[in-house]
Amino acid sequence: MSVDCVYTSAVALLLCCSAILGRPSSNGGADGGGGAGGGGGGGGGGGGGGSGGGSSGGSAADDTEENPVVVTSTGMVQGYTKIIANREVRVYTGIPFAKPPVGPLRFRRPVPMDPWTGVLNATKLPNTCYQERYEYFPGFEGEEMWNPNTKLSEDCLYLNIWIPRKQRTRHHSNAAHHAKIPVLVWIYGGGY
Repeated sequence: MSVDCVYTSAVALLLCCSAILGRPSSNGGADGGGGAGGGGGGGGGGGGGGSGGGSSGGSAADDTEENPVVVTSTGMVQGYTKIIANREVRVYTGIPFAKPPVGPLRFRRPVPMDPWTGVLNATKLPNTCYQERYEYFPGFEGEEMWNPNTKLSEDCLYLNIWIPRKQRTRHHSNAAHHAKIPVLVWIYGGGY
């Protein structure tokens, strides 16, 4: 089986989607169709941006239904399973798609990540790229939903990926139909 995904954030998806999610691990790291949300660059409200949530380390992966692990071209990535709107979803957050644009890499094109050893912990939301806070109506409860909910940082080149499980199997029995699915890309439209 292959890992299918729908990205909801990141220009970076266009540069490296195939390098980020490869094949599932031996026990079926992801099955069914899927969606993903990549967050390269920051989306308003923190929904897209990257955060240092994923850190590489550990030699053994807990590849279970609750802690799925996928094998990518840059290393193994462990996410988590969650129920959203009565559907089971595999979530991988904070997957770096490029080296942090800090120091000598600042104002340069993104530099691809080097492969990592161990398992990348992709279970925490990443940093959000710098953006103006929405503070036009102080005290208005709905105002805060537009503001980032994670740390603002230049180190924000991460993908957030959501993969719905078993979504398509009940509608199509043809395995060839599962090879391709629609992909949603959310590109942050604000200034940087």
